[in-house]
Amino acid sequence: MLFFSCCKPVSAPADRSSSDLEVDTRKLDAGLSRSTKELRILQQAPVPITADGKGKPQHSPRSLFEASAYRIAFHEEKARQELNKPEEDHHGLPQKFLEAYVNALKDGNTAWASNPEVADLFSDDVKMTGQDKKTTEGKPQVIRRLNKGIEMLVQMAGKDAAVPTWEIEGPNLTDKISHEYKCTIRRGAMRVSFKLEFTIIRGKIAEFSNTRT
Repeated sequence: MLFFSCCKPVSAPADRSSSDLEVDTRKLDAGLSRSTKELRILQQAPVPITADGKGKPQHSPRSLFEASAYRIAFHEEKARQELNKPEEDHHGLPQKFLEAYVNALKDGNTAWASNPEVADLFSDDVKMTGQDKKTTEGKPQVIRRLNKGIEMLVQMAGKDAAVPTWEIEGPNLTDKISHEYKCTIRRGAMRVSFKLEFTIIRGKIAEFSNTRT
């Protein structure tokens, strides 16, 4: 037995009580939970996603910053829609357009839409849809198309053509808050009828269309 007297067994440390372990676990869980919450609050909120185009989020916000971003985006979108809301008051803009158009066709003025008084009727991002169903966007492009339209009509009629007469009914306010005019042009035996529809936003013609009837 003396051969093993130099190798005394090492006593294992006393086991910690289960209550001590429970306390440590609770402290650890609390620390992790607090860190996770702080991380979620400090993280940058993603760009808000809307479900219906009106600023309504598709899911609940995951942080204070994200909730704040949703609120800001919602109010900004609401303000933008209110700012770009079609107006029931046409401000006399369609009449000014029609007067200039009638005079241009009578005089054969192929640069009528470039006149500042006419060009100022339109918003910078105005949209025009013609009888060919094609849409032109942007003030410079719309002005060029209007000038080209008069040029084509003058060429078709010829230099010695009679001055056309006009019949205009309107404006009529439509359900989509646009201003509708029914027009008829007579030149000799020729008769052409069409409908013009104007949308006014922020005191400018933002959109208009010409539809054959």
